[in-house]
Amino acid sequence: MSKTAVPILKFVGTISLGLLTGISYTTSTQSIPALLTLPTASDAQATLTTHKRSTTRHLSALFAIAVSSYTAAFALAPPRGGRHPYLLWTSLVASLGWGAAEFLLRTDDKNVRKVAAEMAKREEAFREQESKDVAIEESYVDAGVGGSVADLRERRVEGGVEEMNGEVVRTSMEKWRVAEFVRLGSTGLAFGLAVVGLWGDGSMKRM
Repeated sequence: MSKTAVPILKFVGTISLGLLTGISYTTSTQSIPALLTLPTASDAQATLTTHKRSTTRHLSALFAIAVSSYTAAFALAPPRGGRHPYLLWTSLVASLGWGAAEFLLRTDDKNVRKVAAEMAKREEAFREQESKDVAIEESYVDAGVGGSVADLRERRVEGGVEEMNGEVVRTSMEKWRVAEFVRLGSTGLAFGLAVVGLWGDGSMKRM
């Protein structure tokens, strides 16, 4: 049974690594830069949350399949001539890169929360300053600028909040892109090791 299972596990692990590498490449080079071009912070935040959740779910599934497949292939392979070190090296390289990327993402989450707290303080100060400018806004309305005091106040507050949220969203996107580049490098290297290992297995069988 192991003679049939081991090649299948190697094949499944290699395909999973290839898909994992492709998703990381697309995310870091195309998806995230596209998100950075969205016109408003609210749209960017909503799209970022949805896309990040979906991407992470698929990447986690492929990573688990790849590592478990190579580990199982190493365990089921015959002790003599079947347990090639590249099976473990492939899993190790992919796991190290995955751990580094997840560490960066967790650090980013902490930094984003810190920045969000600072932005909340700035927003509060902005609102306090805005309330002090009511008299000036009333003079603008009386002079015929147009609109009402409430309209002017709403535009001032919305503009300040939008700018602050945009800074937080952009920081989160850039950190996510760095994490995906790290993941791309590790999974790409692991995929290369897997392909070379499979080629080596085929060469040994032909000898």
